[in-house]
Amino acid sequence: MPAPTIVDQTVTTECGQLFKTISKHRNGLIGNISRWTIAISDEYNCFKNALAYTGKRVNQYDSLELCWGIHTSYGSLSKLGENNNSTNIKFAKFTKHSNNREWHGYPADYQYNPQDVPETSFLKKLKEENYLTKAKLNKIIQGKSCNL
Repeated sequence: MPAPTIVDQTVTTECGQLFKTISKHRNGLIGNISRWTIAISDEYNCFKNALAYTGKRVNQYDSLELCWGIHTSYGSLSKLGENNNSTNIKFAKFTKHSNNREWHGYPADYQYNPQDVPETSFLKKLKEENYLTKAKLNKIIQGKSCNL
């Protein structure tokens, strides 16, 4: 299935999941909401890869299904979004809401939002694939800044 081409469009993935890109994570920054800086098609590909890479999990905070994603370029993590301080964000969090069964995602700002610290199992996969060092993995788990 093709990627969404406009904001707030819902599409069905090849595996039958509904995906929607959300305007509040695209149009400027409102409060502490992070925003995507990559193209909508890259957001969609990040989601599809996240489903394949991490599988669906149940979030310990709110019981929503979730998965984690990254955007890469030339074998390293790339910026996929930013926060209202223009800090680069390199992890994405995708959640599936039970009321409409749609997935949507946003750049996960782990330094400012404890619920956006990626799961340890996801970070360990990134370490195994040489995207992270052990020191960076530990800093991210603690919500500390590190040069990704």
